[in-house]
Amino acid sequence: MYHGPLFFGTNQQEFDVVYDTGSDWVVIDGKSCKNCEGNFYDPSQSTTAKNLGNPVSVRAYGSAILYGTEWTDKVCLKTMQACIDDFEYF
Repeated sequence: MYHGPLFFGTNQQEFDVVYDTGSDWVVIDGKSCKNCEGNFYDPSQSTTAKNLGNPVSVRAYGSAILYGTEWTDKVCLKTMQACIDDFEYF
């Protein structure tokens, strides 16, 4: 298993993520998560965050079922380096 940091938003909120080659979504803990531990993504802290308008989406990963919202924002592999604007995540 490979993991490492990703930096989200204009304020570069850092998250240690698992690089899952079997998934097509990046999933991070959001500010409204009630059962999450660790860092929380706060879209209000980024001037480029955009909610994609879906009220609640569902993702199934093996035996886990995740409920959340879809967003886009600037996401970087290093602080302000190797960035993608409007990157979609869950």
